[in-house]
Amino acid sequence: MFVYSGRCMYGKECFGLVGDLTNIPKFFIMLTESVLAQDNDNNVSQYCQISFLEQIFYLFENMQTDSMGMSEIIYFPNLVIEEH
Repeated sequence: MFVYSGRCMYGKECFGLVGDLTNIPKFFIMLTESVLAQDNDNNVSQYCQISFLEQIFYLFENMQTDSMGMSEIIYFPNLVIEEH
């Protein structure tokens, strides 16, 4: 995972993942499974799980990809990294 500035981002930075695009569904499935695996022992309420799942689906719907020659980057322009 690293910081990336993609097409039409005008210098804004977001986080990105480099890899094979065939692994995208696996990444989101594993992320979703980890949220659903949380139980009350970890004090994670059902509301928090649903809220987090909605955010995962939002990420999936709004992701972008770019070819980087031998690999590809999956990036999320709606998750802009701001300097503090």
